[in-house]
Amino acid sequence: MKTQLRALILAAAISVPATSSLAQGVQKLTLLEGEQTAIQNHPRIQAAMNLASAAKAQVTEARSTYYPNAYEVLLEPTPKTTAGSPPGC
Repeated sequence: MKTQLRALILAAAISVPATSSLAQGVQKLTLLEGEQTAIQNHPRIQAAMNLASAAKAQVTEARSTYYPNAYEVLLEPTPKTTAGSPPGC
C-alpha cells in the first residue's frame, strides 16, 4: 500500500513540470479577447452576421434608385436642332 502511494506521488511529481511547460505555450486572453475570438469563430454567429450584411446591402440597393448615376447622364439625349434654326431653340 505504501509503495503504491509513493509511486503515485512520484508519478504526480514528475508529471507536474511536464504540464506546466505545456501551459507556457498557451496564450492567455482577457475576457473581452476571448469573447471576440468566440464570436469570430462561431458558425451561427457568422451566419447571422452574413444575413445582416445581406439585408444592409438590400437596403443600400433599394435606396440607390433615388440617387443619380453616371450611366443615366451619359445616355440622356442631346437636344436636336432643326434645319435653319439656331442651336438651343
